[in-house]
Amino acid sequence: MRQHGWYERATVTVAVAAGLGTTLLTAPLQAAPETRTIVAFEWSGLENLLPSEKDAGVNRAFGMIPARLHELRMQIPDAREMPEEMLDLGLHLISRPMRFAVTSAPAPGFDGLGATFSVHMGNKDSAAQLDEHMMMFGAMAGMPEPDRSRKYEHMHAVPMPGAGVLNFGPRQANDGWRYEFQYGAVDDPDHTFKALPEMEGGGRIVSRGSFDLSAVTPFANMFLPMVEPMMPPGTMDEIRNQGLLGDEAMAFEYVEGYVGDTAVSRMTSRRLGRYAEAMGVSTTPLTARDLSMVPADAYAAQITKVDMSAYSHQLDGMIVMASEGQADMQMIDEMMQEQLGVSATDLIDGFGETMIAYLSDQTGGNTLLSGVVIMELSDAGPMRTFMERGSDMVNQLIAHEMEREEVPGRVKFQRRTVDGTEYMQLRFPGLPIPFEPTVAMMDNWMVMGLTPQACYGAVQQAKSRSGGLADNAAFKEYLWNVPQRPTGVTFVDTSRTMADGYGTVCLLCSTLANFVRSEDGNRDPGMVVPMLSELKRAAQPMISVTYFEGEDLITETHTDPSLLVNLAGILGVGDVMPMIAGGFIGGGVAAQVAQEVDASDWEEDWDDWDDDEWEDEDMHEAEDDDSY
Repeated sequence: MRQHGWYERATVTVAVAAGLGTTLLTAPLQAAPETRTIVAFEWSGLENLLPSEKDAGVNRAFGMIPARLHELRMQIPDAREMPEEMLDLGLHLISRPMRFAVTSAPAPGFDGLGATFSVHMGNKDSAAQLDEHMMMFGAMAGMPEPDRSRKYEHMHAVPMPGAGVLNFGPRQANDGWRYEFQYGAVDDPDHTFKALPEMEGGGRIVSRGSFDLSAVTPFANMFLPMVEPMMPPGTMDEIRNQGLLGDEAMAFEYVEGYVGDTAVSRMTSRRLGRYAEAMGVSTTPLTARDLSMVPADAYAAQITKVDMSAYSHQLDGMIVMASEGQADMQMIDEMMQEQLGVSATDLIDGFGETMIAYLSDQTGGNTLLSGVVIMELSDAGPMRTFMERGSDMVNQLIAHEMEREEVPGRVKFQRRTVDGTEYMQLRFPGLPIPFEPTVAMMDNWMVMGLTPQACYGAVQQAKSRSGGLADNAAFKEYLWNVPQRPTGVTFVDTSRTMADGYGTVCLLCSTLANFVRSEDGNRDPGMVVPMLSELKRAAQPMISVTYFEGEDLITETHTDPSLLVNLAGILGVGDVMPMIAGGFIGGGVAAQVAQEVDASDWEEDWDDWDDDEWEDEDMHEAEDDDSY
């Protein structure tokens, strides 16, 4: 259901962007009451990106990229035509502090639209040298010599088609000399960036930005009459109700950098609280019970609140909008009701707000096979009915198909009750398949695991209500004083997971090191990745907390300052190699069985079985079996 909503929003976004590009010079626009920032971005330069000593090797390798690119320019025939100065210029601009903004000023038509791209040069001489190169490249490209800018002393001006003027060249800004490009109505290019968010705690900012959907709305309104007829009825109302368009639509800000020895990022969704219900964003904070569902030995976990009622409303809307030539949602819903005794709407309405996913020792250890997903149920009845009747129906269909194909084995969903908890497993009796995904229904929780051990371990933890995530040593040590009660938490114990991701990081960095090395050996970054013991020393976990501050939804994330530490930690979450190996082994055994077993050898024995009788007896034994 959710994909449909985002698809429609994406359609509007693409249409608006296309309209802006094709009618920029002709379409009328009502004057905005004040200069507003549509989008702004700023970053402090490559030299501030990786401050950790653990990333010194990566910094050395990055510093050798320009020399390697100059070699490639001579080694690749088609690249030799590029002037060396142009390559130097591009590399210089990429590494320097830069900023970009699009603004809307009070002026008629598109005269109020302005854009700024600015690179910090440090001093006047550097800016002047860059200007000489820009003028040289322009002349080489056959561009006419620009006029002097009437707006800035050291800049040039190029009239653009229509009323717009492009000013470019050196400019002395509040923070030093910059090389800048300005198009349209740009009154004060420095003031725009003063409104960008600051880093709380006085940290060093690496990058920051903002995007205001309410400032986009006047432009979008010009093109919506062309787009809306092509969309299902009510789509635009849904988009406005979700705060994606309108005078009070949402705005987004982010800032990331370093506070002390911790990397910090903060994402703020302004006014989202007004549209939380329509967006499916819950305002309910997490409880101690929610945290207790995750074992204390978890090394990766996510707990979040989701308002499922929004998706139920979207499904109802899709059913109403369904028409000939489209997927007949009404028919599907009625078919589910008839065959399974429950509709899709009933299923969605039966979900609660809490969603949990984690990996832990208790559920299996260092692979994705220890992964568990838990969903709260406000009404477990529809899900129980769906699982019971759905599994029976699938079992019958699979059994019939496998009998027809004379397969020497079974595929079936099998239900059982253990210690008062209902379990359902996907099993493969007689077939060497290395998977047994399992689902458990416990009170108002649905627990899902890729192995029965993972599911059973998760159920035991949920029943015990002790030793939860709040008791995890790394989580307790590094969790900061969150201003409000969170609605979501994400945790990765990097020091625990990075060992599994370390090998992949070494391979990636070897790729970088080999790329920048010279053939004569005079240019070599050395060992880019430190020893694992050094990377693990004082490594900080990744903790992300989401909470509301008034109407604003804030997600704040704290991580280790080292790129390599964080990369190894992420890549090490749920090492997939054992699962891949298990799949190959199981697949190889199954292929060998298929080659060696003559289906005719099974025919006589196969026909002796009464499958309905066998299935009923097997299910009866399973339901009576209290072992696991």
